[in-house]
Amino acid sequence: MITKVTNSTKKVNPFGGIFFVINDLKNKGLSKLIDSQLGKRVKQARYSYSDIILNWAYCNLCGAERLEDIEKLRDSLDMKLPSHDSLGHVFKSFSRKLIHINDHEFSIHKPLNKLMVRTALNLGLLNTQKSYTLDYDNTIIEHQKYDKKMTYKMIKGYQPGVSFIDKIPVYIEGRNGNSNAAFQITETVERSLELLEESGIKIKRFRSDSAAYARPMLKMLDKKGIDFFIRPRKSHKIMDSLADATGWSTIELYRKTYQAKSIDYTPIGGSKYRMVIYRTEAKDEWKYLSVITNNWTMSEYEIIRFYNQRGEIERNFDDLKNNFNWGHLPFSFLNENTVFMIISAIVSIIYQYLIREFSKKVDFVKRTHRLKNFIYHFIVCSAIMEGEQLQLFTNRDYSGLIEIPDKII
Repeated sequence: MITKVTNSTKKVNPFGGIFFVINDLKNKGLSKLIDSQLGKRVKQARYSYSDIILNWAYCNLCGAERLEDIEKLRDSLDMKLPSHDSLGHVFKSFSRKLIHINDHEFSIHKPLNKLMVRTALNLGLLNTQKSYTLDYDNTIIEHQKYDKKMTYKMIKGYQPGVSFIDKIPVYIEGRNGNSNAAFQITETVERSLELLEESGIKIKRFRSDSAAYARPMLKMLDKKGIDFFIRPRKSHKIMDSLADATGWSTIELYRKTYQAKSIDYTPIGGSKYRMVIYRTEAKDEWKYLSVITNNWTMSEYEIIRFYNQRGEIERNFDDLKNNFNWGHLPFSFLNENTVFMIISAIVSIIYQYLIREFSKKVDFVKRTHRLKNFIYHFIVCSAIMEGEQLQLFTNRDYSGLIEIPDKII
């Protein structure tokens, strides 16, 4: 039973864990990076570009799903936050003119994509000494915005193309829903590779589904010295010719038994590549799968297993849609929403950094935590910031983290 309610003149912040986030990102110089990449706003502007982007990141890390949620958090966070109108205005100001190719619309934003890669470098999630695997795929974002178009799944929305290194988005290109993944894919992937090269990121291998199975793509990757692993479109002529073939090796993969073999394959007008074919028997007939590659040294097992690991990309898209608000696009047009998607992806990179670092220092943060768990276990903590002192009201031990600086907001 409640017997007494005490009013305090001190502001209690229910999201006290966010102070550790702000402090850590300040020490990493993320504000300086953002402003150096995007430039300075006019003198009369109240908030810098870094203020706008990082304040949205802080709100997202406190559970905000839509731009207007910043208004709900204003009192709770006790911080100088821009209005949701200011957020929207600045995000829209970043947008670039769409590129039209026949009935297709593309939103290409090199500066924000460059900032996304530089953020991953700044936070130590990527480095220029390693060589990486680049995964590419498209995803459908269903919505009812003004410029929506019908996708191949007969739902309306967008179909952006995204390059990932592990879980890290490193290039995002807005596409309207009618632009299938295969359309202009070579140009999209080449832009992605060029941006990474400019930032000193080395790509050793490339994986993609059958949308990337095109002679210009294979030629471009081969010329760049990148090993590609692509699912070719099915050729019944090739598969039928293998029905009575010999020389199959037996491999065990994911508790299933497959027969596998390699053949030389030369697309019309192309170079000779290696086709790794594997099959399993189901209902008295063979079910065939294959991977085309320019790698001649890996075993069939290594190639098949390596290619199948790209299935993780669906989890990446699920994370962006459900935790970083790709499912809540705020604007009416593709070029504006592409800005929002890239900035939201930058927030996801910040989160990946935080979960990696904080899990080393406090036992109640786990590397496996998704955003909601991180909010519940770390961010939600009653706190009072008074002058230089942060007082926490919790039985959780935050002492493994760095001290709060003299002034963080």
